[in-house]
Amino acid sequence: MSPYLKAKIDEYNKHRDAIGAVQATAVKADRAMTAPELRSIVDHGEAGKALHGQILELQEQELRDAQVSAMAAKISSAVEEAGPGGAPESEGLYSLMPSFDQMAQLRTAVQGSRGMRLTTDRLSRTPREGEHLRAAVTLSLTGGRVEGMSGRLPEPRRLARTVGLIPKPSSTAGISGPKFGATVGTAPTAEGAAKPEAATVTKLDIAIKQLARWTTLSRMALLSQNDIMEQVVSWHALAIAKDEDLMIVTALNTAAGTAIAFVAGDQRGPVRQAMAKVEDAVSAECDIVLVHPDNYGLLAGFDPTTADTADGLVRRFGSGVLYPTSACPTGFAIVAAVKAGGAFIQADPVSVATLDALSTNETTVRTEELVGFDVRLIGSVAKIDIVTP
Repeated sequence: MSPYLKAKIDEYNKHRDAIGAVQATAVKADRAMTAPELRSIVDHGEAGKALHGQILELQEQELRDAQVSAMAAKISSAVEEAGPGGAPESEGLYSLMPSFDQMAQLRTAVQGSRGMRLTTDRLSRTPREGEHLRAAVTLSLTGGRVEGMSGRLPEPRRLARTVGLIPKPSSTAGISGPKFGATVGTAPTAEGAAKPEAATVTKLDIAIKQLARWTTLSRMALLSQNDIMEQVVSWHALAIAKDEDLMIVTALNTAAGTAIAFVAGDQRGPVRQAMAKVEDAVSAECDIVLVHPDNYGLLAGFDPTTADTADGLVRRFGSGVLYPTSACPTGFAIVAAVKAGGAFIQADPVSVATLDALSTNETTVRTEELVGFDVRLIGSVAKIDIVTP
């Protein structure tokens, strides 16, 4: 606690004690309070009310300062541990949803009509995750003062988490680095003969993208259900997870280039062949098999070579997770060694912020992350036509 805040609290307590003393005097004398005593209570009360508002603002500022300092320390520690352009392997993705404690802080801020911005916690590394949309939630849309449905929605599925991608720290300007070409084996050269050159390196620029959603809620809507904020923020998370997947799949689709031709009567064979080519090209197994939901049944099915359990038999295809997503072009499958060949950067952790519009009695809540992705290793992704006859 800063000395200034402590002084304000001490001053507030003096006014509160003064009011108590005046009331105690009247009670002890068994009489009604006099006009000067009533005036004194009003004066002390107004002064205390003004101080109370200042104290709340100072406490909120100290909380924000502490959060900023903690985040700066984390970033500094991460940069020192990882070195230039890297992130420690012990760190994971930031969650797209605030924790329960953070949501409590957010509710307190909204109830006090104070703006707030917080950074979400990191997820564990175990897999289970812009466009701005306009929406206004009013009392009629929340169903009035009724029992809440089920609180927050579940943590959304994310391609980045499925394959274990770790974001690398970046500025909002993005990063530039090398993009490595395909590799092939060459026979050993004789002593004194020219050695083979690895020259297929080009520049790769990865821009930061703003993935965000915001929603405006009326004061009545916020008061209608205790957990309406959790529901809205977790809804944002679902949308941003799809944005993030779309960003990654779009980059993979571009890098894949021309699709491997359709083979009549055998959709699965060419996919396995493509996975083998990727593994040979980059010396890493494919960790993902992307397919549009409309074509999921062409690749999913019982195959004892893919997993040990019935559920795994459907959810895996060879070494990769079978990942249905509308971001994948219809009629194609995309296989990739994403963790080996992809570059995932983050300029700012996932944040949730609120802002009050006192003139309209509305609160706007926004969830946002600043990230970028591209393929840095040619040959780490391939596309297969699984529908065209």
